Amino acid sequence: MYNDVLVIGDALIDRRYSIKKLPSPGGDEAILEATEKAGGSALNSACILAARGLKTVFLGVVGEDSNGALLCKYMKEAGVDISLLRQCGTTGYTITFVDEQAERTMFSYRGACAFVQTLNCDIRNAIQQSKLLALSGYLLLDPCQADFALHAALHARACGVTVFLDASPIIGNVDKAILQDVLGVTDIFSPNRMEFAICTKYEDEGACFLSAVPCLAVKLGADGSLLKMKAGFPLMGGTFSKEALHITEPSSELVLSDSTGAGDAFNAGFIEAYLKGKEPREWLRTANTVAGEYCHTNVAGAGPALPHQCV
Repeated sequence: MYNDVLVIGDALIDRRYSIKKLPSPGGDEAILEATEKAGGSALNSACILAARGLKTVFLGVVGEDSNGALLCKYMKEAGVDISLLRQCGTTGYTITFVDEQAERTMFSYRGACAFVQTLNCDIRNAIQQSKLLALSGYLLLDPCQADFALHAALHARACGVTVFLDASPIIGNVDKAILQDVLGVTDIFSPNRMEFAICTKYEDEGACFLSAVPCLAVKLGADGSLLKMKAGFPLMGGTFSKEALHITEPSSELVLSDSTGAGDAFNAGFIEAYLKGKEPREWLRTANTVAGEYCHTNVAGAGPALPHQCV
């Protein structure tokens, strides 16, 4: 294998606004601080993975515009292989409002990210030459992109490549049949507390979603994280877990004022520890630490801010 991780998902501009609270409908609220950064959950995870020394390939689409060029430059400088990246249309963006409790409210325009990929020879080769395929849940909202993600996961499974799926906040809007199909070929599923609750509700209604996944890594925010793993789960080095595990790990001690990107950093830390063959508890410990460090760095002003010419 030539790469550690192939990440498939969105790369866009993240316009972030700090506020005291969201206004009521028709109301007004002052913006305390505004920043513009490289964004997209898949891009964030890919750049963190690369920065931590993992050979990372990114597959996605950015606009054929100045913002797209800036995102390409940012990923290259972060050490991400973007040889599979396409450029067409207009670069997407996300508007994020972060309140005093560090909670975020997001509005997204996917733009070029909505382009539907085809599972061509280059992509098939990239999958089989990687140790892990990381998929963004945002791909599942569009049936055509979901079909691509499903076949990418099926190809990965056939090649012995681990499939990691990040749930994403839109998981509740994904067609249940699509979600069931993709989770059926997912090795590691990583939802946050809200996303996990949605899937648990589906499970209670009779859908075999969570029960089909051999490893669950649940992000619990200030309460840390949870790992549920079935016996026989494949580990690095060709071994398998001897027993089922249910592990919780407290969160990082860093005090955060902005949780944006924490889940993406958690995913990167979890994948890193898993691929390095560490013990399962260390998967959570590393994930929590990386999430805390990432958000603390962004709050401190050293995050990946883009030049002012971004529009």
